[in-house]
Amino acid sequence: GVRGVEVAPGERVQASDATPREVGDGATLFSNLNATTDGPDGDPLCDSHGSADLTSDIWYLYAPECDGRVTIDTCDADFDTRIAVYDGGGCPSAPSSMVCNDDACGLPNGWQSRVEFDGLERQPYLIRVGGFNGTEGQGTLTVSTSCATIFSDGFELGGTGQWSSIRSEERR
Repeated sequence: GVRGVEVAPGERVQASDATPREVGDGATLFSNLNATTDGPDGDPLCDSHGSADLTSDIWYLYAPECDGRVTIDTCDADFDTRIAVYDGGGCPSAPSSMVCNDDACGLPNGWQSRVEFDGLERQPYLIRVGGFNGTEGQGTLTVSTSCATIFSDGFELGGTGQWSSIRSEERR
């Protein structure tokens, strides 16, 4: 089924009621107040502090404009967040995130999340933003892609300024 998206305070949205909100690079205000939990439970990549669940989750759809390193964070949120990212635009039915995080933003609060992964141009990724152990609140979802420059010799120079070799099937 189709997953729920962000909701206004006081509104409840079920998985069958909405589709993920499309986002691009930049900042998007969000609120998961009164959102239901409708994603798969128990994702092992999300396991920290005795729990592997994202609660009161909201969903976004992102397709990078280039191949490169994708960074997604909720570092300014006013609650303890978790982020999971799923490959493809379809609804995950099992705990199958490609990356998940809880508590990566550091001080002063340290309860917010950041994930990074190598994204492919125009490949859809589902972003799931939720709370740890039932927490809810508001914040900014920030998404960016550091585009990689692929050279004919099979090496790339990414946004970090570091060279790395790539497999031929990853070249575009």
